[in-house]
Amino acid sequence: MRTGNGQEIRIGYDWSAGEVFVDRTKSGDVGFSLDFPGVQRAPISVGANGKVTLRVLVDWSSVEVFTQDGSVAITDQIFPDPSSVMRPSGPT
Repeated sequence: MRTGNGQEIRIGYDWSAGEVFVDRTKSGDVGFSLDFPGVQRAPISVGANGKVTLRVLVDWSSVEVFTQDGSVAITDQIFPDPSSVMRPSGPT
């Protein structure tokens, strides 16, 4: 979602695990704590239509992902390089 200087934030759904995820391991300044960089995951079930819908909100220092009509959410703080840009990728 945010990229620049080798930085990125990955957001998606892992079909084999049945989990939505936010990967902030390369999200910018992550070296201040060993606990900060990581991949946050939350289990969800695929809808009756076989689809997973994600609502993603991104601002300068945070990422929020909502699914299952908001019943499952992941919120992460990020510290991107000032030169990073918003660049969505993947299916919509």
